[in-house]
Amino acid sequence: MSSAIKLLMSVQYFDNKPYKEHYILSPKWSDVEKAITQMDDYYYPYIQLSDIEEKELIYEDNNVLTIFGGNNRYALLNANDSWKYEDPKGEDTEVRLWKSDQGFFCKEKHIASLKKTIELANLFYNTASYEELREKQ
Repeated sequence: MSSAIKLLMSVQYFDNKPYKEHYILSPKWSDVEKAITQMDDYYYPYIQLSDIEEKELIYEDNNVLTIFGGNNRYALLNANDSWKYEDPKGEDTEVRLWKSDQGFFCKEKHIASLKKTIELANLFYNTASYEELREKQ
């Protein structure tokens, strides 16, 4: 079965030079899983999965899954913030993911474990559907 995802973008930060974006066209699931597991909330703070190939549009496309974080703490949301992972047992306390550069802040209830992140990313990888993600929360 081929993936619904056409582009994987990961961002790498450095201590004393500009960040770098890495793109993989038609990524394999192993590429996505590797990108997620290397996330550390500082040097590798986020990735995006898109069902379009045009990297210039990745920030405008509503069907982009963005994953922030690392170290077993991840936030998953879509590009226009109309969907985000939410743990119904989570708290409203604000936390910071992505400690380099501008960072990313969210509520504790929007944090997923690595296992849950892999599960949801795999579902999106195969379907590019937020409806499917809503059902699996």
